[in-house]
Amino acid sequence: MKEIIIDNDSIRNRKIDEEVTRVKALIINDKNEILLVHCYNEYQFPGGHLEGDETKEEGLLREIKEETGIETKIEDYSYLMTIKDYTKNYREKGVNRCNEIVYYVLNENYDIDLTNAHFSEYEKKGNFKLEWISLDIVEEILIKNSNTHSFAKLIINEMLCVLKEYKKMYKRTD
Repeated sequence: MKEIIIDNDSIRNRKIDEEVTRVKALIINDKNEILLVHCYNEYQFPGGHLEGDETKEEGLLREIKEETGIETKIEDYSYLMTIKDYTKNYREKGVNRCNEIVYYVLNENYDIDLTNAHFSEYEKKGNFKLEWISLDIVEEILIKNSNTHSFAKLIINEMLCVLKEYKKMYKRTD
């Protein structure tokens, strides 16, 4: 089980005020393309926060359906990795936070059915859309997009790390 710990503020062994878990999926089709969310001029992998007492698996299935319209089963996914990011004074709110992001892989061909999707008001406002991007050029596109602001750079760096692990695990090369 691959786990990366990011603790630049050295707070992992201190009091953590908030723990947030998100689940994301790398959805790859047989054309060697990856499905990315594009919202607020940023790219991300499909997925999101857990709600209530959801398990990671329940949250993953819900988020993928909400964002892509794809109805899947947990057996369709493979676990890829987890990143835990410990941050002191998260977004200057005075709280120490652990963000846990659990990544899964879905190597299947699915038809996107946005009539089956349910976008939040935030996503609608950000012109939420989905894009299939070739794995051969996705890193280049992400790097170009990382210059929008500092938070985008953090997200893109994380995505690049996850893509590297995916390519290593699935023996995919550029």
